[in-house]
Amino acid sequence: MNRIKILVAEDDINIRTGLVDTLESEGYQVTCAEDGIQTLERFGEDSFDLVLLDIMMPGKSGYDVCRDIRAINKDVCIIMLTAKGDEIDKVVGLELGADDYMTKPFGVHEFLARISALLRRSKRQHPIETDAGDEPFLFGEYEVNPKTFKLLRQGTAMDISERELKLIRHF
Repeated sequence: MNRIKILVAEDDINIRTGLVDTLESEGYQVTCAEDGIQTLERFGEDSFDLVLLDIMMPGKSGYDVCRDIRAINKDVCIIMLTAKGDEIDKVVGLELGADDYMTKPFGVHEFLARISALLRRSKRQHPIETDAGDEPFLFGEYEVNPKTFKLLRQGTAMDISERELKLIRHF
């Protein structure tokens, strides 16, 4: 199984639960941390593709955690999710190594789109098992390539999402 691993660092249990439920429903493997110190411990225990990082956490701020993660791993994707929406807060987060910065509250669709775009740019795999069932197959007049998430029709390729691929496989 080759699923995307996401570390969610959020001290508010309601927000953390909502993030976990949303991400798991999209097929991601999620690990949680409640504060900055626990985030670094969890980061050291496993290999993650993406870290969702709140700034205002007990123990160690998200800014400090971001800096520490970047000292360990320059390639992992980091998105800061925070209520701090001033321009200076965003600049500091990005300069410390975050790849993206979202201000709470935010929409679920934008949140998932940003994750997908960031993982795509970082050349990560989509959160789906890779096995013999990932060979291209026909769906009506379309050829579906699960490995590249492409739908081909008469030589024209279109990108499809994980959810669209699941629906096509279902039918």
